Amino acid sequence: MLDAFFAAGKLGVVLVPLNTRLTVPELEYILSDCGVRAVVYDAVHGTTVAELKHRVGTVERWVALDPTSDPADDHWEALVAAP
Repeated sequence: MLDAFFAAGKLGVVLVPLNTRLTVPELEYILSDCGVRAVVYDAVHGTTVAELKHRVGTVERWVALDPTSDPADDHWEALVAAP
């Protein structure tokens, strides 16, 4: 998560930390309300993210921290390694 905080500062974007104890409808509201364009998640929250993908259409990029996550999503390590 520290990488994401520092990357956000360097990119000049606002990081919106989400409480992992919130329900899908609560997360959906937050994501829709603040206009999130990317979500970084880990495999532990894969089922929640899968449901959010169907509910929130404004997210442009889903970034998985774990290689075992959805293969259609971007993977954090690949993004960091890219030139």
